[in-house]
Amino acid sequence: MNGSQATANRLIVPSEAVVISGLLGVLQHPIRLMMVCELLEGEVCAGDLTSRFGTTKGNISQHLTLLLRQGIVERESRANKNFYRIKDPRVAVLLRVLKENFCPHGPTMPSASGPFHPLHSIEGTNHVQPV
Repeated sequence: MNGSQATANRLIVPSEAVVISGLLGVLQHPIRLMMVCELLEGEVCAGDLTSRFGTTKGNISQHLTLLLRQGIVERESRANKNFYRIKDPRVAVLLRVLKENFCPHGPTMPSASGPFHPLHSIEGTNHVQPV
């Protein structure tokens, strides 16, 4: 077995498991997951996120604050607006893999005219539905 195979086959050690489970815990909320997926395309203004997800500024702000505290995103203020982008490139890699494997029909972003609802119908797919 060469070195790269040994690395690929080794178990996750407890300290790594804590970091990974913490990241997944933050991303488990549908709005946060979709917000960070939006950032895969580049930085986004907080106000644009509010209109895209059909929720309140306060709700978006709470989610962004958590993502900032966890080091998943970073913020830059310009002209009285806050712009957010993914801070950790490993998060972008993870989300691209998730999108490739779990979003086979392309983006299913909520329309700007309607409210976001995380329990949208996914009939006819093999996706796991929330209980």
